[in-house]
Amino acid sequence: MGLRIIVSKADSGMLHRSQADDVQKIYNQELEFQRLAQRIGNCSGILRFSQIDDDETGKKKLKLRLQEAHFCRVRHCPVCQWRRSLMWQARFYSALPAIIKEYPKARFLFLTLTVKNCHIEDLSDTLRIMNSGWQRLRLKDRKEFKWLLGWIRSTEVTKGKDGLTSSFSYFAYGSSQLVCSFLR
Repeated sequence: MGLRIIVSKADSGMLHRSQADDVQKIYNQELEFQRLAQRIGNCSGILRFSQIDDDETGKKKLKLRLQEAHFCRVRHCPVCQWRRSLMWQARFYSALPAIIKEYPKARFLFLTLTVKNCHIEDLSDTLRIMNSGWQRLRLKDRKEFKWLLGWIRSTEVTKGKDGLTSSFSYFAYGSSQLVCSFLR
């Protein structure tokens, strides 16, 4: 009897695959992006999983680990962006015990900075302004931030409900988006 896997359409992987199809259609409209559209269309088409052994009994259990996949690595592919975010999340979580051990009195701060929605035409300028503002903070040079041991920063761009504007969120553990600050 073979292993049968049923995936719900609500599954996040299926959602990202559906979004990738939408991005592929947009890329296909322009001749210069058709090669990228083809790569996105083939992204994560075949996924090979293996069952994980139970640590205690040594028997196979119904927990799957991705063994092989073919991702397109196109910058704006929703599937690849999702997988990349999972990778960075795993790296952060694996580094966390060592950070806590090295800095036992450290405290974490999660900070979200947002800006008002803008039209998509202004997105590039808005991101440039946000990044230059972050650089002006000069976190390592200022005495006000001597307590800061480090941070993780990322930027999120989301589409507004009206479909015409985009909103940007900076999430931070101590500064702009997903920034992790450690307090002494």
